[in-house]
Amino acid sequence: MNEEHSISSSTSQQDATETLGQILKRAREVKNLTITDVATALHLKNSMVTDIEADDFTHISNATYLRGYVKNLARYVEADQQKIAQCLARQVPVVQEPSMQSFSRKTVRQRRDTRYHLVTWLVVIALLGLMVFWWLQTSAFFDNGVADFSKPTAEEVAAEKSDTSAVASVATQLSGSSTVPAEMQQLTSDAPATGSAGTNLDSAAAVVPVSSPTSPSLTNGQAKQAEEPAPVAVAVPGQGEVKASFSADCWIQIKDADGKVLVSEVRKPGQDVTLTGKAPLSVILGAPGAVTLNFDGQQVNLAQFPVGKVARFSLPLNG
Repeated sequence: MNEEHSISSSTSQQDATETLGQILKRAREVKNLTITDVATALHLKNSMVTDIEADDFTHISNATYLRGYVKNLARYVEADQQKIAQCLARQVPVVQEPSMQSFSRKTVRQRRDTRYHLVTWLVVIALLGLMVFWWLQTSAFFDNGVADFSKPTAEEVAAEKSDTSAVASVATQLSGSSTVPAEMQQLTSDAPATGSAGTNLDSAAAVVPVSSPTSPSLTNGQAKQAEEPAPVAVAVPGQGEVKASFSADCWIQIKDADGKVLVSEVRKPGQDVTLTGKAPLSVILGAPGAVTLNFDGQQVNLAQFPVGKVARFSLPLNG
């Protein structure tokens, strides 16, 4: 009786000291299976089976995976399931699984896509705002979608100011000269600041006589008569006459062959232009469709110039 109790106690103590690896290895050897046989049957690596039988679990990071591998090995080699369960409880305690994240990958991806869509819509709205701003800025230069060509361009206004300054400078010099008669000084002082000043200046220059300094031996009456000779009109060859009438607002600029500005301004209906200058004349019309033009008594055909665009040409027309 005491002998049986001693044997039973020895067996229980042995069972308590056995490990997972020892139980699985002994069961595999009883069935005459090699490590390769077990690994191939369970689709595992040989090293993993070897580590489990050696109770080396360091290469298996997840306890859940380890418990699954051990149970599969135990079933395949027909090991004692009760002993395996006791060893698992002792060697591989149950680890509480981490709580499920509040958002799945699909949810995170949906939130990321939502942010991308929001950024895209913000970019689209910004572009639309810029387009509206550009349209409002440029709408002041258009009337019903067509540019207003009746006004001069910035380059043409700058050229007009330059020509007007040159004419004013010449007029100032002439008005201060002692050899210019009173009639010439009156013309230069009354000349307007617009491009038509060139025409008045030309007319005044045409009647300036060539005079010599007054001789000291002349009497006062003779000196005065020498200083104020009667005007003599001088005919200038190669001049042409231009007449223009307007049916709508139109900016017009005409220069003679020497580059003098004869007219440069916006004319309205009823403000006809008649002038004479040295040909060929350089003409710019902001709205050629609103102008009727005659040169030396012959009407100029303006239908060849596109409507709504600035016309630039010379008179007489070539061809």
